[in-house]
Amino acid sequence: MKAERKPKLTRLPKSETDYVWVSPGTELAKKGEYVPGEGVCVRGNKIYADSFGFVNIDKKKVIRVVPLAGG
Repeated sequence: MKAERKPKLTRLPKSETDYVWVSPGTELAKKGEYVPGEGVCVRGNKIYADSFGFVNIDKKKVIRVVPLAGG
């Protein structure tokens, strides 16, 4: 049985106002390089998206996923 391959973030946001689309389970970064924020989960030393949304990184290197709102 093959191990399931997780998608990886291909481009980091360039500024606090730049957002990159991700889906749940997308590998965002390594813990230590960035600080996990809202909308992410940590498994081992990697940070993953918890939901569909947009990745945002602030000046303090906190990486978060801003979830899509719908209704």
